[in-house]
Amino acid sequence: NGSPLVSIIIPCYKAEKELPEALDSVSSQTYKNWELILVNDGWQDNADIIIQKFIELHPDNKVIYPKHAINQGLAATRNTGIKLAEGELIAFLDHDDIWAPNHLDLGIKQINQERADIYFSPVIMFDSNNAANNCLWGPTQEEMADFANSIFRRNFIQPSGAIITKKLINQL
Repeated sequence: NGSPLVSIIIPCYKAEKELPEALDSVSSQTYKNWELILVNDGWQDNADIIIQKFIELHPDNKVIYPKHAINQGLAATRNTGIKLAEGELIAFLDHDDIWAPNHLDLGIKQINQERADIYFSPVIMFDSNNAANNCLWGPTQEEMADFANSIFRRNFIQPSGAIITKKLINQL
């Protein structure tokens, strides 16, 4: 199971400003076996044009762009993407986030080695001027040592840092 298909889900709402950078980070992934599901949550802007250009640049990857007629919120938008996902793995990326080029590679290796259903990485928060505000969002060493209890005290898993098996999602 070396190169499973990864379904990348990007919810889009008022996305045109940041979306190009998020899409560039998908293009830059060292792991290439992915499909992309961009779900428009009931908003009209230039995201349509940005996504059409991305589709033209990636003829070898499946890219779909379903649209909600009206705004349904982030959870419903992610769920629309999950229902359409054909991949064995689901990776979330918010339209205003970016991945390091090896994000999928590292996550998939970890899932395979550990036979895990969830992988997550810490994320670095940036402000609107692209300056790191020195906020690393992730678990502390103490929280990792007591993971089962810590996750109930504070959610340190940020969606854009998560990769989850579709098998687990289907069980929920």
